Amino acid sequence: MKAISVSLRELVQDTRQFTFDKTQEYEFVEMADVVPGERFVASKALRKPVGGSRFADGDILFARITPCLEHGKIAQFRASTPGGLATGSTEFFVFRARKPSDQNFLFYLLTTPLIRRPAEQSMVGASGRQRAQLDKILDVTVSVPDEQLREILGTKLSLLDERVFRNMERIRILEQTLHSVFGEEFSDLFKTNSRSPALASLITVSPRVARPTGNTFHLCAMEHVNQDSLIVDTTATTSKFSGSKFQNRDVLLARITPCFENGKAGIIFNLPPGAVAVGSTEFIVLRENGQFSAEFIYCLIKSKHFRTFAKGTMTGASGRQRLGGALFETFQVNVPDSKKLQSFNRFAALVVKQIYNLHEQCTLLTEVRDALVREAIESGNTSAIVKEQQS
Repeated sequence: MKAISVSLRELVQDTRQFTFDKTQEYEFVEMADVVPGERFVASKALRKPVGGSRFADGDILFARITPCLEHGKIAQFRASTPGGLATGSTEFFVFRARKPSDQNFLFYLLTTPLIRRPAEQSMVGASGRQRAQLDKILDVTVSVPDEQLREILGTKLSLLDERVFRNMERIRILEQTLHSVFGEEFSDLFKTNSRSPALASLITVSPRVARPTGNTFHLCAMEHVNQDSLIVDTTATTSKFSGSKFQNRDVLLARITPCFENGKAGIIFNLPPGAVAVGSTEFIVLRENGQFSAEFIYCLIKSKHFRTFAKGTMTGASGRQRLGGALFETFQVNVPDSKKLQSFNRFAALVVKQIYNLHEQCTLLTEVRDALVREAIESGNTSAIVKEQQS
């Protein structure tokens, strides 16, 4: 089927026709809620509609500011109720297809270099706070399949992302279960006294890691740490052995604002045996040493009690504050009964393994999706899709 040359403006419609009640709270989406590579984003808070972007269930949020645009922060809003309205960061452009049948295709088109590269090239403003220009993006001309094939392709890609979404929901439930059990089992953990040991005496903080052989190392940048689950992505590589260093079962904790406040922490789990990874200097690396397991340490540093205490130790200029250097020497805990610890560790290890298994499934599904986007949308080769429909 013959491709059609259109401007993006011809594919989208105005999204500013909603009326919001200023006395009512609506779902709110922050930039931090959007995870690059994940299609759907949901709200985690409610706010009154004072400024910011405004959108509805199914609308596409497109980061317009550096470095969020370069990182690929593009997602489709999924409201808690069908058709629900929401507000969000001022740094989102909002897109909706002119024809409802194009909405799925439009999302995937926006994620490609066909749109993202011109968007990045349109950026203006002071260094570090540059923003893309909407008119420049809307004027981009692209070659797309006809309407029928766009709908077929969008639906096919959406089925893959729906499977990813269901797996992510299962991961969210498992994560909640892990923290719930931790809270119930160790309710006396923070009821300390002067004789309670410091956390630094029970775990290893910033452990030394020897440089392995070879010139390629697994890499974990700050954006590779999930703020809502223990998953850490270590698939990227680098030739530089610098920054923080860690290995399987080490726990990472972001020490800088706003990453700490956003909850960035995780457990290294899927490195090859004996491998060492490097990462941001803004990670604190924690290691089990026989007293507390990696799973226990992770739950502890994600607890409200620890995070409240840790936030009080932050020092530095506004916007670049970091956790205090003596945090783990001053934070005290009680040592739970060994049998209770062992029971929790067995349970938690199974949960972590299941979470990472689901994550690996998501990774495979995402790879298939991305390959199809490159082939059918970026390159315009839809012959396989056409043959599939004709067979």
